[in-house]
Amino acid sequence: MRVPCRPDGNCYLCGIKHRMHMGIGRKLIAVAASLLVAAGAMAQSPSFREPGYKGNVSYSNMMIVWNGIDTSHGYMFNEHHYLGGGAGFSSFLDGRAFPALIHLFAEYRAYWFDGSSTPVAGIRAGYIFSVPSGGAVSNLEIEPSIGWSWGLKSGNGLLLRLGIDLINAPVALTENSSLPLTLLPKLSFSFEF
Repeated sequence: MRVPCRPDGNCYLCGIKHRMHMGIGRKLIAVAASLLVAAGAMAQSPSFREPGYKGNVSYSNMMIVWNGIDTSHGYMFNEHHYLGGGAGFSSFLDGRAFPALIHLFAEYRAYWFDGSSTPVAGIRAGYIFSVPSGGAVSNLEIEPSIGWSWGLKSGNGLLLRLGIDLINAPVALTENSSLPLTLLPKLSFSFEF
């Protein structure tokens, strides 16, 4: 299609000479084609929430003094449901003589929305025991949590969770009364792959 010209050879639309106008048009087409190719390449990068094997590595902190590292590996059934199992290790931040803790657990997480940034709810259930086994802790553990997951362009993700670690270990309130559970608030930061 020919662009309408004035008698002096300049374009009626932009005032630029045709030869220059055509050069700019070719450059714009080249830039647009490059952007489409780049967008297509980015769209083809895999999402960390696609079905298949998934895993994560987490740093957690319970009550500001327990620091832990754990990992979970399992299967992502669709963009919303993950089921897996894992293990973790926690110890006191200041190196007190209290024994370290080992966690073995099964985990379920539900990602609420389809997008790359979404709220998450999950639950872990398993067993926690102390090392060395001085009898300090050796009980069942349940950890409900809520959080937020962010997808990265690399196909991985980040997850920030706040949970309550419920351990089946009595806590003495007075000489005659105790709670049947130990409740520990827990903040976790995970790298998902």
